[in-house]
Amino acid sequence: MEEWANSETAVFIRESHQRMNIWEKESHSKRHRRIAPIGETRWWAKHDALKKMFGSFGKPQDCLYVDVLCTLSAIQEQKTVKGNVRTKARGYKDGLLRHETVLTAQLFMRIFEQTTPLSKYLQTGGMDILSAHRMVISTHEALKQMARDFKAVKDAADNFVKWANEKLEEQDEEIDMEVEASLPQRRSKKKKSMPGEMSQDETSSDALETYE
Repeated sequence: MEEWANSETAVFIRESHQRMNIWEKESHSKRHRRIAPIGETRWWAKHDALKKMFGSFGKPQDCLYVDVLCTLSAIQEQKTVKGNVRTKARGYKDGLLRHETVLTAQLFMRIFEQTTPLSKYLQTGGMDILSAHRMVISTHEALKQMARDFKAVKDAADNFVKWANEKLEEQDEEIDMEVEASLPQRRSKKKKSMPGEMSQDETSSDALETYE
């Protein structure tokens, strides 16, 4: 999910001069106008690209998320843009507004916070084997602890949604976007009934529990 959110969207914007011009206009931070797709094989490079889009874990300030949404919205509304391009822009925008996208991004960023230092150290020249082994063990233990603390990821996602929606409210009045505040509830399948029996109604399953 996080690769889709960054990589395809970044390529979509960068592959056209017209779209890049819209990006330059919508981007409020000149220091971070270079939107980066996730194409590197190194984990720390993926971390850097994800941080540009979503900020640090639990700290969304100074990220490109809102700027990207505004750019996609502007492309969608641009009458001089081809219909198939506008449809794509809407698809990418709707995907970024999904709570699942935000939640997954926070999950990966928390993982990367632990794995990036290890990844970078393992690629240094003159690496000390004993130090590398200790880092591997330490990272493994940290990841196991994280697996038992999904609440921290959910809290970070909720904080991100609150921040993003506040920022979107500050934008042009014509921009009508809102990030989903929660995962949509899914309906479980109806249980088959025997002849002569009343069929049981569908019951809602907890979407967050299913995700976790």
